[in-house]
Amino acid sequence: MRASVALHLFGIVALLFASGCTAGVATLQPATVRGAGEVEASAGLAVHVPVENTAALLKTAIDGVKNNYATNPNYAPTESDRAAFGKAAVGLFFNPPAAQTEFAGRVGVGKKIDLGIRLSGRALHLQGKWQFLDGSASKGWDGALVLGAFGQVYSTDVTVSDFTVASYATSHIGGDASVLFGKKYGDYGFFWAGPRYQIQRTAAAITVLNGVGLDVSTGSHLFGAVVGGAVGYKYVYFMAELTGGYVACKPEVLGTTYNVGGTLLVPAFGLLGRF
Repeated sequence: MRASVALHLFGIVALLFASGCTAGVATLQPATVRGAGEVEASAGLAVHVPVENTAALLKTAIDGVKNNYATNPNYAPTESDRAAFGKAAVGLFFNPPAAQTEFAGRVGVGKKIDLGIRLSGRALHLQGKWQFLDGSASKGWDGALVLGAFGQVYSTDVTVSDFTVASYATSHIGGDASVLFGKKYGDYGFFWAGPRYQIQRTAAAITVLNGVGLDVSTGSHLFGAVVGGAVGYKYVYFMAELTGGYVACKPEVLGTTYNVGGTLLVPAFGLLGRF
């Protein structure tokens, strides 16, 4: 019975993973700040690829079809099958693949500080950037510290033929820090790279038709790095960036602790305007 309940709950989670737990990892900004009164705006797309979790779900699905259902259409999943599916679904819920829009705006409030706001998917980020290394005079390296906090609250119902079969609510809060080093190439472009860290707390509640519910809450940490660049002229640039790292996450679901961390890759691209 316990495994059956878990299977139904995790099945719903798997269906909902696209709206799951990512709050945005891409930076999409150079290692320079805006001067007092100057503004910066950007729009882009970031694709989150949790390598191991995606591979685990695909392997579970392919093995199940190839080894079981293909040879026996009446095959009934075993406890081992349910456990493998449950682990894959939990992994994708807490570290899901996703493609999400990135919109941001920044304004300079001093010679070395700017403040910004970013909408990453459904998550709202507030950021501050301090330039501790200015290479403009010597055409050397720039350096900036970026600190941010973010939050997201989301809820929805799963309906079939206008009938609600499940309800789902989730919230995410956290913070991040990046140290960006880079160069500015006149009016023609930028290069940036550096380490990146993010901490996040996720809480979720799922209730299915028969009243069975699941409440989970866990923390996760991203340890990674980012490299990116922009090409354009004076006011408008095209950006491309890659963030990679390891996500540490061990949620407890129905009394079982799952290690659902792993490698995360986040390619991103977009347009940057600086005025």
